[in-house]
Amino acid sequence: MQELYEMAGDNPQAQNEIDVALEFGPSLGSSRIAAWDYSRYVSLCSRGYYLGYLSEEEAWSKIMPAARARQGSFSSWSDLGENYLIGRRFWSVDETAANGEKFSAAYYYLLSDSSSPWVTIPWSTHLGGSAEE
Repeated sequence: MQELYEMAGDNPQAQNEIDVALEFGPSLGSSRIAAWDYSRYVSLCSRGYYLGYLSEEEAWSKIMPAARARQGSFSSWSDLGENYLIGRRFWSVDETAANGEKFSAAYYYLLSDSSSPWVTIPWSTHLGGSAEE
């Protein structure tokens, strides 16, 4: 392990990536940090629509396959959220230091507030089609 840290040198982001990979890698299995990737993808599609780069139909045609794939990769809203937070932490040590607590608080809020979509919408809600569509 020391060899990895020596390769990272004084780069805090590289050291962070090693720390996260060592701490969570073995428990993530095939999902890795896919929740972060899927969520960023959906966010970019949404922004593309709002900024006029994609039509609403184009945005949904890109978002829904990702949503179905995300649903198939995780077992629950909680599983998705935990994986998202790990991916976010891997993505940026600086952003995690700056506002990681806010994202963790949002995660717990989404899991517990009775009006949250994570509480009111079952994880297993049929999203139509297949992950490839």
